[in-house]
Amino acid sequence: MQPLHAITVIAGGSWATALVKVFSENRINVKWYLRSQEHVNFLMTNGRNPNYLSFLQLNLQYIQPTFVYEEAITSSDDVLLAVPSAYPKPTIAELDEKMVRDKRIYVSIRDWFLTSW
Repeated sequence: MQPLHAITVIAGGSWATALVKVFSENRINVKWYLRSQEHVNFLMTNGRNPNYLSFLQLNLQYIQPTFVYEEAITSSDDVLLAVPSAYPKPTIAELDEKMVRDKRIYVSIRDWFLTSW
């Protein structure tokens, strides 16, 4: 397996923020899908997630946020779904087969239980 140089992270919660922090601190380029232009603007202005783990300073040299889902998915060969346990089905349902056909998809769900689905 080759070293990871770039990844797309889908989600903007605490788990996704922590993972983006780890990736960016290890000089891995991250395309980060956030829910809104306001979240993207806040991150770009302040270097922090406004809603989750807001005490973490993020390394914007390696983070490219977007609120455009298709842009996030198509920008990397590796896509990480870092969604809360309550939301994997809706997130996966949004994935267009054509967009993810040649992608490596990873799922990292915090607080996951089978009964959550």
